[in-house]
Amino acid sequence: MEWFFPDDLSDTLKLLKKGYILHSGGTGILMGDIKRIKGLISLDKLNLNYVKKEKNKIIIGATATFSDVIKNLKKIEPENILVKAISKAASTPLRNRITIGGSIAFAPLWSDILGPLIALECKVKVIGENKGEYKISEFIKSPEIKKYSMIKEISFDRGTKKSAYFTFKRTSFDFSIFNISLVLKDKSLRIALWGTKDKEKRLIELEEFLKKNDKFDEDDLRRFFKPEFHNNIYFSKEYLQELAMIQLLRMLNEIYGR
Repeated sequence: MEWFFPDDLSDTLKLLKKGYILHSGGTGILMGDIKRIKGLISLDKLNLNYVKKEKNKIIIGATATFSDVIKNLKKIEPENILVKAISKAASTPLRNRITIGGSIAFAPLWSDILGPLIALECKVKVIGENKGEYKISEFIKSPEIKKYSMIKEISFDRGTKKSAYFTFKRTSFDFSIFNISLVLKDKSLRIALWGTKDKEKRLIELEEFLKKNDKFDEDDLRRFFKPEFHNNIYFSKEYLQELAMIQLLRMLNEIYGR
């Protein structure tokens, strides 16, 4: 197996076109068929591990690790949901390796960050053959975007007033079975689920209902909250749906101070 260590993005993209695989944290590669990889492109010299604010935006480079994000985002916006979500993801050694770009590119069903990024209405900046800026949901659902292309950075608006995050897993360092993300900006609440039958679900109808109604109860939630889950080896889809509904009600009460 060959290794390449480019210090320029254009050289990185040329190697990518030759069929070599991007490498930064390396945790995703370990879950695939390593024997089929003919070469790896290290991203370590590209200086994409930044977490910064620019005007009303927060920008995170593709090779920033989960630990990088926690450390730096806490200083910029302590209430940001990514701080809460990443703090509950994996284990400390893994948080020191897993990168933002890799997590988005692989988009595993157990991800602790994709639900929060959907709630933040994150944009993904891609360079290469399919260069452009994509909504996070569009990027996840369109694997062809990744062909001969790579994530350079992500961005989302600052201004989180309150946030709440819940992840359901058997142990603190286990894979997430599903998670719920709530982000309140101004008077607009965004609600996203990750780990459903369709991987992700944004609860737009419930968001619109809450904009117009200060009071709500469990019956209101049941009208709008109808996500579908797969049966899990440990839990039925009915159990997961009921648990998610109850937890969402608790989170809404927390956000609205009830």
